[in-house]
Amino acid sequence: MDSTVPEPTTWALLVLGGLGIFGVARKNRKAKK
Repeated sequence: MDSTVPEPTTWALLVLGGLGIFGVARKNRKAKK
């Protein structure tokens, strides 16, 4: 009902997704160097 505050599950997915993308980007940068 309140669109301003996402559900805990949504937050978890967003956090996990962000960390995953961040980790891949860091690995790619290290690999390129």
